[in-house]
Amino acid sequence: MNGSLLISGTAAVQCPTLDSPMNGSLLISGTGVGVYQDTATYACETGFNLVGMSERVCQSDGTWSGSNPTCQSIVCPLLRDPDNGNVNLSGNTFGQTAEYTCNDGFNLVGDSILMCGADGQWTGDSPVCEAVQCPTLDSPMNGSLLISGTGVGVYQDTATYACETGFNLVGMSERVCQSDGTWSGSNPTCQSIVCPLLRDPDNGNVNLSGNTFGQTAEYTCNNGFNLVGESILMCGADGQWIGDSPVCEAVQCPILDSPMNGSVLISGTGVGVYQDTATYACETGFNLVGMSERVCQSDGTWSGSDPTCNSKY
Repeated sequence: MNGSLLISGTAAVQCPTLDSPMNGSLLISGTGVGVYQDTATYACETGFNLVGMSERVCQSDGTWSGSNPTCQSIVCPLLRDPDNGNVNLSGNTFGQTAEYTCNDGFNLVGDSILMCGADGQWTGDSPVCEAVQCPTLDSPMNGSLLISGTGVGVYQDTATYACETGFNLVGMSERVCQSDGTWSGSNPTCQSIVCPLLRDPDNGNVNLSGNTFGQTAEYTCNNGFNLVGESILMCGADGQWIGDSPVCEAVQCPILDSPMNGSVLISGTGVGVYQDTATYACETGFNLVGMSERVCQSDGTWSGSDPTCNSKY
């Protein structure tokens, strides 16, 4: 008889043949052929979720209870780009992948590829992009170093160099941490500021303790000369000596009076300074009594004493 199956002399109602869902399977329990009270059990392949009832029963009216379920792909959540990087999805269903990359100057920390799992979650944790670390820098001798930005010397941080007072920076004052993990440029140095050498003053000497910042120049004068100006100059932070170089001026002897009935002539400078000579002479009819010449000495006194002019008659 059509639409029925004879079981132990009784014709069981036959239900229509069922199709397996796409990406799934179907199992008929009981007789296995889909007659009254047989159960159709549905399952999905790995990576697919069953949408609908997992079981249907062949009913007495020859129809299956419920409706055909479907197998839908398991979907993992969308992923956001990491800071300073990107994520590229082949898709976000089971078995598809997410590949992470970092921008220039950043290193990937973690797995670069995640896979969408059968549970709808990505396998593993999302990686991060960390700034490239440049080597630790040393401060120059007699100088200092300041790292701006993060302060630890990573990509795009700037190292700024400075020198102590009395030192000049030779080289670049700034270096930048580059994307390849190296610092731009090279280490600068701090070199002593140097003041120009000084020459001896006329009729004197200058004695240098040195000619770098903070060192001194001491001036002295020869016998018969007085120092006019500061005796000690210091090399300044600008590379110049602080103050003007002093000079050595000849010692001045007192002004001499001509003897009565005579005259005095000052040779040399004519003003009576160290080593000048005073020459005395008397008018006609007078004789010079005493020395005719006196010399201005280093202590500022004239040698000898004042002569006189005495009448011959």
